Amino acid sequence: MAGAENSIDHPQRYAKRVARNIAFDMHRKQCNMPQEMTHEPTCDKTDLDRLMAQTQRIEHYQRIVSNMPKVRKDVFIRYRIEGQTKSQIGKALGLSQESVNKHITRALSSLKCEMEKLMSANNEHG
Repeated sequence: MAGAENSIDHPQRYAKRVARNIAFDMHRKQCNMPQEMTHEPTCDKTDLDRLMAQTQRIEHYQRIVSNMPKVRKDVFIRYRIEGQTKSQIGKALGLSQESVNKHITRALSSLKCEMEKLMSANNEHG
């Protein structure tokens, strides 16, 4: 500052410096004063929790399907994942319509049974 007592030679520089000093002072005060928690924060089940649970279910499904007999697994994947018709699957694998139906039914039954076992085991431990 030069000249008269109330005049500022470079007002923009001065304003920036004042703002910077205020910001530094506020930061120092916040760092020195611990945040006081008056209550324990609560949280409902988050999207991340749901996503993790869904990912775990998918991993379990994959493990169950991978442990199925080869033909049953192939029929199930073609039907449920690839969207092939029962007729297409039968032709591709040389199976009768009745055999394709049995493989699909048994695969779904295995999935349901194994997932029920898993859920009851999780309920016992959780």
